[in-house]
Amino acid sequence: MAGTAIALTFQKEPVISDRTDIRLELPETVGDYRGSNRLFCQKELCPVSTRPVEDNGRKTCPKCGSALDHLSLAEKRFLPPDTVVSQKRYENQRGDIILASIVTTGRERKSIHRPETCLTAQGGAIEHSRTVMVPLAGRAGLPVRIVDVRSTGRNPGGEPGTLFVSYAYWFSGGGHETASDLSRMFRMSADRALHNMVSRWSYVAIVTDRPSVSGNSDGRIKAFIGDLYPLV
Repeated sequence: MAGTAIALTFQKEPVISDRTDIRLELPETVGDYRGSNRLFCQKELCPVSTRPVEDNGRKTCPKCGSALDHLSLAEKRFLPPDTVVSQKRYENQRGDIILASIVTTGRERKSIHRPETCLTAQGGAIEHSRTVMVPLAGRAGLPVRIVDVRSTGRNPGGEPGTLFVSYAYWFSGGGHETASDLSRMFRMSADRALHNMVSRWSYVAIVTDRPSVSGNSDGRIKAFIGDLYPLV
């Protein structure tokens, strides 16, 4: 303990890397999907402050007339100010809808965390989770974590009901890619301890609906990520 204390006393401040392994902005199109931006009302008591609206050129909330922003109030409140967030809603001609987001850390590493924590904190029930390999051209497959979630919400028609979604994600940073938050934390700690370097990490999330308790959307998710990966 004394040796560690002495070593820490003489250790230099870690170097904060500006390099990112993932682009900070999502593309306009992915395969046959076309993307649109998502906006949130900045008035706390407005229902649109937590439920996003599409960016159709409007400047104010369609419900209350307050200002709109690409970050929700909760994201502004809990994310460090130098966190970079890109979010889009993708839809193809068949009517398939996919929500995608990229969250990239700044100086602090609390910008991203284990997604299952938020999914359950928001009232979702995790029914099943697994790690799959998404095939990619010219290289080894990409490990992606898929979590099947059941929650109570509103369907596209606005009526209350049970929602079944699949939530897929992976982390990328410091030259590494992983679907494990524990592995990400280990890599970050190793870079800091061995190389005195703090790498910027990104978290890519894909959300889409699934048929029911027994159904999954793995095929749709894999196809979308296969098209998205080379673009980001």
